[in-house]
Amino acid sequence: MAQTMDSIVETLDMPLIIPLAPEGDDSATNLETFPTAPAPACFQVPDVEELSIDQVHVNYLRRAYTSRSLVEGFLTRIRALDQDGPKLNSIVTVSPTVLREAEELDAVFAKTSRFVGPLHGIPVVVKDQFDTAGLRTSYGSVTASDNVPDRDAEVVRRLKEAGALILAKTTMPDWATSFYSTSSVSGITRNPYDLSRDTGGSSSGTAAAVAASLAVVGVGGDTAGSIRLPCSWCSLVGLKCTPGLVDCSGASPLIGAFDSAGPMARSVKDAAIMLDVISEQRAPLAQGYASHLDAQRLRHARLGVLTSAFGDDADPPSRDVNRVLWTALDKVQQAGCTLVPVNLPTLNDKLNLTPGLYETSRAALDGFMAQRPALRGMTCSKLVSDHLFHPACDLIRTIASISPAGSQILPEEGGPTPTPAHDLGPLQQVLLEAMERESLAALVYPVAQIPAVKHAQALAGSLETFVLPTNTFLAAQASLPAITVPAGSTRTTSSSGEGEGGLPVGIEMLGRQFSEQVLLDLAYGFECVVKGRTTPKFIGS
Repeated sequence: MAQTMDSIVETLDMPLIIPLAPEGDDSATNLETFPTAPAPACFQVPDVEELSIDQVHVNYLRRAYTSRSLVEGFLTRIRALDQDGPKLNSIVTVSPTVLREAEELDAVFAKTSRFVGPLHGIPVVVKDQFDTAGLRTSYGSVTASDNVPDRDAEVVRRLKEAGALILAKTTMPDWATSFYSTSSVSGITRNPYDLSRDTGGSSSGTAAAVAASLAVVGVGGDTAGSIRLPCSWCSLVGLKCTPGLVDCSGASPLIGAFDSAGPMARSVKDAAIMLDVISEQRAPLAQGYASHLDAQRLRHARLGVLTSAFGDDADPPSRDVNRVLWTALDKVQQAGCTLVPVNLPTLNDKLNLTPGLYETSRAALDGFMAQRPALRGMTCSKLVSDHLFHPACDLIRTIASISPAGSQILPEEGGPTPTPAHDLGPLQQVLLEAMERESLAALVYPVAQIPAVKHAQALAGSLETFVLPTNTFLAAQASLPAITVPAGSTRTTSSSGEGEGGLPVGIEMLGRQFSEQVLLDLAYGFECVVKGRTTPKFIGS
């Protein structure tokens, strides 16, 4: 007799772990212990595709299904799309306790008819950058493949407190040091919209998983674009918060003062609900971000279109992105929004990629590894000298090449992060002055000047971190918040030539410090007018 899903999961001593990809293999597919048995007949396994938080909660209230049956639906979909079928390879570890945790929530709800919090029974995927107690956390690195933290990152703690079910951990490049998915633990992660292309990084797995409806929502981390780029390439909403709004303790750092955690979702409303849960400081209105979303703000807003951030129309990929952006902006303008061209030709000169930036990063990473028992003795230099990283993670080589002299090691877990050894002022001042001069609610521009790149390009190193034409550095280095929203898709995917589908394109909106409510409102209005999100077709090879 076939085992039930219960018995399969409950006999596991450790989390379900995808093994290290063999040499020459771009993904790991062996999950022999994955729960594949059908659910008992008494449970209704729902269709989980494109479910929102509100839809899940309405169905719980109607007793249409239980938390447990919903989790079973997502586990079935993970098996079908992540490990079989298109083999997205977005999930690195599945929680073996999630079914039991779902049953516990069901018991509470059956007894009280009340939710334990705003994320009651919501399956969430979490980037493997964030510690999860009792659940392997690898930070994308083979050196941490046996690392099992004994406590949760603050973001994870808040999610659990709000009733979320941590369904799985998602793939990321080694130590978040790439704009691509390449990892020494998991290989590559495939873009659900074109399997021959990358998801973008470093919140790669979360983007692919949420886009493909392997969870309701997800959490990523952003230093220089690691939420926004993959969200743009996977037709998602992603928010890079003002540094300090979300407590990043318990997450592997990259550049302390730039690091932020944020929601990745299929809708602005879901992103706002997530932000209500994980943010350190609440919205200006006490009830929270989500309850005060105002789509009408866009109609009365003045948006600055940062023309210098658009790609060259002579380049076909950039032309495709530009066409999508201008079409979306035309719809927004017709809805009543005022668009103001803003030309800042010297903006790139204000970007400051000095050795001090890399020194800060090396200090943060070395200090973090020194605090983890499973990583003691490991340093950035050793990672590189012993080839303990994916070769496409070019940034780790640069970080390791910088002398650590004078660097500040983090004194303790959760302690203060080092201040970047360069001045944020000039870039922030230029952007804020442009906004004040024209009374702008936000600046808008393409997240990246090109759509998702081929895996072959990422692996060949032809578009390394500082060559990839992305605009995500602006908000990062200016220490300002930014949100990306789906703006539409290119007409076709060049790999297939089919007349439908296409590659997702995202628009980024940059605002003043701690203006997350304004950005969410603008994004909500944009989402309502443009309707730019598309569901993935899993085409390509």
